Amino acid sequence: MSEPKLVTVTRRDLKPSYQLVQTLHAGLQYSIDNIRTMFEWDDDSKSVVSLSVNNEQELVDLAQYIGDNFTYVSIFKEPDLKNQVTAIAFYAKEECRQALQHLPLALKELSK
Repeated sequence: MSEPKLVTVTRRDLKPSYQLVQTLHAGLQYSIDNIRTMFEWDDDSKSVVSLSVNNEQELVDLAQYIGDNFTYVSIFKEPDLKNQVTAIAFYAKEECRQALQHLPLALKELSK
């Protein structure tokens, strides 16, 4: 069985520098919201994956889907962008990650 991972998801419609920082914000928010889960992550995995979606609506919809079907989701809203949802984070076990395998890695478009 595959190990669980801390997953962050950001928006591709943001500048790459914003995408990077927003994933960090979301991961840190998740750590604050779920300190016990972070100890589990530290013991079991220490793995992180960053994914991306096209825009804010897709990110909001994804957060709802993950929260309804799999696990708790931390949502980060950026004050400098009028409190838009810019990234989310959650602790994903195999079933959840399989449901997300269609999403590209964050910043993948820059590797071309």
